[in-house]
Amino acid sequence: MRATVLLLAALALVPPTACWGAAGHAVVGLVAQTLLPPGAARLVGELLSGSTLGDVAAWADTVKRKGPLAYTFDYHFADAHDDPPRDCNFDDARDCPTGACLVGAIANYTRQAGCTGPRLLPRAQRAQALKFIVHFLGDIAQPLHLFLRGRGGNDQKVVFDGMPMSLHAVWDTGMQRDVRAAGRPEKRIRSDFGGSKDSYAAHLVAQIRAAAWGDASAWISPFGPDDTNARGNSLAAIEWAVEANAIGCWAAWAPYDADPAQDFGAAYYRDAVRVVDHQIARAGVRLADWISRIAAACRPVPHGEL
Repeated sequence: MRATVLLLAALALVPPTACWGAAGHAVVGLVAQTLLPPGAARLVGELLSGSTLGDVAAWADTVKRKGPLAYTFDYHFADAHDDPPRDCNFDDARDCPTGACLVGAIANYTRQAGCTGPRLLPRAQRAQALKFIVHFLGDIAQPLHLFLRGRGGNDQKVVFDGMPMSLHAVWDTGMQRDVRAAGRPEKRIRSDFGGSKDSYAAHLVAQIRAAAWGDASAWISPFGPDDTNARGNSLAAIEWAVEANAIGCWAAWAPYDADPAQDFGAAYYRDAVRVVDHQIARAGVRLADWISRIAAACRPVPHGEL
């Protein structure tokens, strides 16, 4: 009970956050796909050969542990060397000095997908870069991807709906997956949207258009895809990393430290549903805007030149 009260108080003070695995990433992509203007949708169609952003959203997780793209594992997070929940902060110079982390990867793959570099890359390379962008703009909204402590909560063993898992897994998949029924659709989607990711995404788009969380344009960074610092890291992504770190401090670490023995399912899940909705919507809006800005710098390119 005490942890639930702390969580609700924290959510009143900071922007909400999210937890997602493959389904959550897919919904981020589906929301963004729906919100793309025609020029951006055309670019996506050209690069992905008809696949949607939702179709490719989880791809980056399938290549990060083995094979030629295993080096991308470190790009899914940016470890803040802080002391949560007592002192939480993401410092780009301290936490991603070489660019080999999430905020650097967003800048790198944005350059590869776009049309503003010294030369246009081959279509296959640009398509791969776009798939990384879709995934990483989802990852940067997951607050435990922005902490070094416990390897982002992987070392903290907790209980969710009576099942053991790590704190990181609670945020990645637990609050959406029915852990008592392996193979079933994620909990939120199964319980409220008939198991349909498309229906969930449509609900979130309707909420965005109805300004249920206020004007969604407030979620957009003033920094564009080409705006980077001296380390080559994306200035917009740094903003999002600072935001997610602040959220995780209160919404993830404070309740954990208050009662690490609690069951993080049930009441915790019920409190977090609106948080999950808000952040998936926010990530989808940001992704649509990001791709739109990339597309705006690209002239129509015949297929033979891609």
